[in-house]
Amino acid sequence: MSRPAGRQRIRLRLLLLLMTLSTSAFVEGTTKVFRVGYSGGAFSEVRLADVQIALEVWTTKLGHKLSRTTEKVTAVIYHNLQEIELAVRSGDVDMVVLGSLDYLQLENNDGLDPVLVGAVGENVEMECVVLTRKDKNIHNVQDLRNRVLYADTGGNGDLPVLWLDTVLLKAKLPGAGRLLASLKQVEKPSQAVLPVFFNQADACLVSNRSFTTLSELNPQLGNDLAVLICSPPLLRGLVCLRSDLPKETKQDVVDILTRLHTEPEGKQTLMTFREERLIPFLSSYLETTRALFEEYNALQRLRAGGRHEAERIPAGAKLRSPSD
Repeated sequence: MSRPAGRQRIRLRLLLLLMTLSTSAFVEGTTKVFRVGYSGGAFSEVRLADVQIALEVWTTKLGHKLSRTTEKVTAVIYHNLQEIELAVRSGDVDMVVLGSLDYLQLENNDGLDPVLVGAVGENVEMECVVLTRKDKNIHNVQDLRNRVLYADTGGNGDLPVLWLDTVLLKAKLPGAGRLLASLKQVEKPSQAVLPVFFNQADACLVSNRSFTTLSELNPQLGNDLAVLICSPPLLRGLVCLRSDLPKETKQDVVDILTRLHTEPEGKQTLMTFREERLIPFLSSYLETTRALFEEYNALQRLRAGGRHEAERIPAGAKLRSPSD
């Protein structure tokens, strides 16, 4: 499966958000360089250059906010999960922003503790939906064959398409990239929903929350579009800290980030990646996403004629869609 740029944009926004914080509470009485990393391996060369420039600018600005006990915050873009794993094991990174699928691939390795997730209201997970027009002759996933589908990946990353591929594999169909006439990935929910509404596309893949919001703004969307399939609640991503960081440092970081939504600048930045606040991680938040990931792996292996039981993809391996 390809890694759309939208997924990395989520991480960039969260990374830039973390870097705007006052970090004077991180470690008292010691000199500290706090290092933040995330995976950027799927960026195009042009996009990666933009990210690097942005990180340089924000790092410079953050330097003016650091206390005398903290030298600076540095940021690094890792090109694959092996690089992240190596950085964690060698103590070269302190905080990592990961999509949930990335975390599940690294989970078997010691060194990272998930500490925070995003939340909207009381919800930390999202439900994905495939929408079609009610007047289209699309009644099940088999009817998606040779259709045009728009997927909002700008705010949700790989997870929605992996869920759709899993549904298709369970129905003994090819992955979305092969089943559909066209799978177009877009950056905003409206860019996925409106083409379906105006009969420019046959279906779209968005979060149920986004569809609800758009329907409230334009009730005709809710009247004309119908949910074909809906996912279980899925966790988009996590903020992780290196396991061997001092306990006091971990607590300071968590305290700062969980108060972020109380600050105007922090609240505005959270809104840009569709979250209202950051809250402490609970293992239960990851259960359905883990189950989906394992089911996807099992179905992919079964399709390839391998073993039926699910096995984790090795750390850093690129997720491949059945449609590849």
